[in-house]
Amino acid sequence: KESAAVGDPFKATKTLYQRDGALGYWRGVWLMALQAVAEFGVYALVELIVLNHLLPEPAEGEEDKDTLTAVEKAYRKILASVAALLASAAFSSPIGTVAARMNADKKPMSDLPGCGAKEACNTFTKIYNEEGMTGFYRGLPKFLLGKVKGLLWAHYMQGRISKILTV
Repeated sequence: KESAAVGDPFKATKTLYQRDGALGYWRGVWLMALQAVAEFGVYALVELIVLNHLLPEPAEGEEDKDTLTAVEKAYRKILASVAALLASAAFSSPIGTVAARMNADKKPMSDLPGCGAKEACNTFTKIYNEEGMTGFYRGLPKFLLGKVKGLLWAHYMQGRISKILTV
């Protein structure tokens, strides 16, 4: 009967509220915030490294300065964004996995002492002991596919909008 709540968000919400009260909705939120901060930080850092060091534009004094076309500049930006996305997802995915497993735990929050760092550490240890490092990256390919699709769509729309504005 509990598996029926997985497909129905209303039943899942009701079950969570009955089990943990309003506090249950906040389980693992601090981990999700940490994941978002880590993902953004790694994304920004890797994108800067790729754009400035791995795929740099020609310097001001070089004669090749004007040889990069708009398409080449767009591909350069897309490659940097995809590399940054892959790095940030690889870095932040374990944090998200721990948060998701904490939320999926069937124990009521009243049975968990502290409901914070200790629970996260216990969940991390349990995943590592039972599944190894690959357990932290379960579901990553599907996540990345959705992110890359969204990233490419955003770059496509950015190009369309800039074309409209420059005409």
